[in-house]
Amino acid sequence: MIHVLPISTAQTIKIIPRVYATSVTIKLRDDSTNDEVSYILPNATINKNYLDLSAIFNLKEGRFYDVKVYQIKGGYKDFKEKVLALGGSFLDSTCLLTFLESEKLINTTDLDIIYRDKIFCTIQKTNQANNNHYSVNKEEYKEQNGNNDFIIL
Repeated sequence: MIHVLPISTAQTIKIIPRVYATSVTIKLRDDSTNDEVSYILPNATINKNYLDLSAIFNLKEGRFYDVKVYQIKGGYKDFKEKVLALGGSFLDSTCLLTFLESEKLINTTDLDIIYRDKIFCTIQKTNQANNNHYSVNKEEYKEQNGNNDFIIL
């Protein structure tokens, strides 16, 4: 499971994909609302055995997301130029994703997935090696050091 922060700045997640590709699409599905959002990353970085994916995710605190990463067949620049050459207007990444799916250059079927995982969005810092785990009640529940003695008659 991947942990991300609920912030509106770029974050990098490291994955070990089935195929190392530098042009990928990430699809995130919110488990609570079933809303899906896509991100096109034309410049993913291969870093030793990992693929580094950097984006501004804008996720909500305390929510789980299903993440699927798809390989884009071809280059981002080529697709953008083809959209413009065909008389289309390139507005943003959503426009490009629609174009890629219509031209069958990227299919969102299970066969094209190069990575699948879960994301949990939380502001809490976790480190299992230091026994620092996520807590639903952090800062809300305080343990009391009191006398728990009782009398049995």
